[in-house]
Amino acid sequence: MIKLILTTITSLTILAGAFAQCVPGSDYPSANFADSLFGAWPDTTVGFPDAGQGVYYSQNLTFKVPLDGGDVDPLYTGVAIDSFWVDTVIGLPPCLSYSTNNPNGSYLGGELGCAEIFGTCNTTGSYDVTIKTLGWATLVVAFSVPYDFAGYHIDVIGTTGEIEITKQDFYVTQNSPNPFRGNTEIVYQTKETGNILFDVYDLLGKKVYSEIYQSTFGQNVITFNSGNTPAGVYMYTLSQGDKVITKKMNIAGE
Repeated sequence: MIKLILTTITSLTILAGAFAQCVPGSDYPSANFADSLFGAWPDTTVGFPDAGQGVYYSQNLTFKVPLDGGDVDPLYTGVAIDSFWVDTVIGLPPCLSYSTNNPNGSYLGGELGCAEIFGTCNTTGSYDVTIKTLGWATLVVAFSVPYDFAGYHIDVIGTTGEIEITKQDFYVTQNSPNPFRGNTEIVYQTKETGNILFDVYDLLGKKVYSEIYQSTFGQNVITFNSGNTPAGVYMYTLSQGDKVITKKMNIAGE
């Protein structure tokens, strides 16, 4: 059996001898993820939080290695996955590095693993991130099955939470403070005036809050109060026409 190798990408600047201190599965939304066939958390719906300019950034990514090739590509249903290898990471900010929890990056099919994205960025920017992987299987001879984790995004924002409005039509920052109990603020920027729909969902998809705001050109602020909402992880969505941005918030206990 080919060993699963999740390698740090040679094109990134990795701290010599460093490896992530994350614990696989420690940041799942629920224990059910451990029973899934294949995937990563946070997924692209939740995404990665913003990175602050000049502030140390650390974000864990937990992954479940597939056992069946059909989880990667229906053409290979029934073919056992022997290994999984990260081939390259495209678009990661050059100021951030990536390393796995296992120093040698080796995992078995079906195993849980995690990685940490970390570093400090001194310039602002907007980055679309794609993790390109290869699943290895054996059918007479070994062959690879490519799979892309596309749709991730990292914004490096300044101390005011602003980016250039000319670069994006619609932009939403991570709520602050986070975690919180009581009030938290969400800053968004838009080139349009009109209605903004603000929704908050629990991790089962139940809507727990909804409100419509009137936006103006440039920077706008929404203040959300947790009220009697139970502690836990929630997702908030801002919608402007066909533009929808979703991020994660964490309501702390009393």
